[in-house]
Amino acid sequence: MELKRTLVERADSLRRDCRPLFVCLSRSWGGLEQTVAFDAQEFARYELPVRVAVLRDSPIHRALSEKAGVTVLPLDYRPRDTLDFHFRNDLEKWIDAGDVNLVHTHQTTLLGSISPWVWKRKHVPLVASRHIMSNHDKRNWVHSLIYQRIDSLLVMSEALRENVLATHPIDERKVEIVNLGLDFERFNPERVDARRQRADWGASDDTVVV
Repeated sequence: MELKRTLVERADSLRRDCRPLFVCLSRSWGGLEQTVAFDAQEFARYELPVRVAVLRDSPIHRALSEKAGVTVLPLDYRPRDTLDFHFRNDLEKWIDAGDVNLVHTHQTTLLGSISPWVWKRKHVPLVASRHIMSNHDKRNWVHSLIYQRIDSLLVMSEALRENVLATHPIDERKVEIVNLGLDFERFNPERVDARRQRADWGASDDTVVV
């Protein structure tokens, strides 16, 4: 109850000033995409205005298209990873209209088509999430420019943070760990009859079930 009250208080303080844009331009439906969809619905649940840029007819588009409180911005094109002028026009339109004052991309590959277009718009924080390990060393001058504009890079674990710092040209103070949480309304052990569930799965009493 204390956590929920804290979240409500935080939402109240952000409601007037926070207008985020989530960017997830993927046609897959894995953990990354489902995390974006869940986060958008959580924002909407606390009546925080949220917009999500997606590819038209993608799984995340279909998942969010009928969710109350979530404004879906379907794109009919997939922006290039670097300097996509079509995407610049859309970003500037959303920002200049006052609909967006924070950009959060869950695909770091798109930073080359986001960071340059918000470079001079210092009032618009740029946040990125890194969901998987990187095997590529991006510590070069091109990525240094791109990552210089990032205000915060979010990762899910200490191991991922160490991987990012070893492969990306970013100040360690900008890399923050935000562990994935659990939806305790969905994963509530009190709502499950453990013995019946074991029987449904054909698991004996001495079988370890995770």
